[in-house]
Amino acid sequence: MGSKRWWVALVAAVAGTCMAREEAMPLYELGVGMAGLSSPHYLGAAQNHNLVVPVPYLVYRGERLRIDRSGVKTFLVDEERLDINISLSGSLPVDGDANRMRRGMPDLDPMGEIGPTLRYTLWQGRDGQRQVRLDLPVRAAITADGFDLDYRGLSSSPGIAFYSTVYDWRWSASYAAIFSDRRYHGYFYDVDTPYVTAQRDHYRAGSGYTASRLSVSTTHYFDNWFVGAFASYYSLHGAANEDSPLVRERGQFSAGVMVTWFFKKSSTLVSRQPEAEF
Repeated sequence: MGSKRWWVALVAAVAGTCMAREEAMPLYELGVGMAGLSSPHYLGAAQNHNLVVPVPYLVYRGERLRIDRSGVKTFLVDEERLDINISLSGSLPVDGDANRMRRGMPDLDPMGEIGPTLRYTLWQGRDGQRQVRLDLPVRAAITADGFDLDYRGLSSSPGIAFYSTVYDWRWSASYAAIFSDRRYHGYFYDVDTPYVTAQRDHYRAGSGYTASRLSVSTTHYFDNWFVGAFASYYSLHGAANEDSPLVRERGQFSAGVMVTWFFKKSSTLVSRQPEAEF
């Protein structure tokens, strides 16, 4: 796969959410940085992506359109305790020959996911530094092979998250249960007849529980620098497709770090909730 596809997919995969306390922040920020990521090829894979690459950095904090580390969002509802947005995120491609269990099978193309997310603040500390939030996303998955786009099904990851600020470092901890339909699971876990081998039986994926995810993250803004890091643990125990021959691990870690230097900030300030999670 070309380096351009990897670079675009990694930029799309970097994640983030927000805190409760609103601050006066620049309307936009431009920067460049380095990002490192270690993450499974797909949930259940025995091999990881291990990448360190340069990345551009763009944040835009418009009233209805916002761009940050989590991707692109357009807000349909934005109230004090409730917001509903349409967001876009993505994941990395996998070369079939680079993954031992998928050798000889088609590549997994870069995947983008788009759909609505309802976010509701269950509790907020009086100082505005702490928050518990419920997230209810539903997203459609689309893969890209050049200019060819294919719909790959639906996925949802309802969860709960806690946010806090300690010595100007913003921290988050979250738990989510992931559910997906048969088409989504089939893209990763199906083994069709032409790809059956002595080590890889025929398999047709089903819908239902995909995995659970426990994540922690921290971010900090310096004058012209941003630092962020995250770590996640995924459990596939009891997953609908844990018996697929393409699932080799039922407990997996993912982690990433990014350091960015800002070379341009808007002089226009807006009142927005600062990002809390990488």
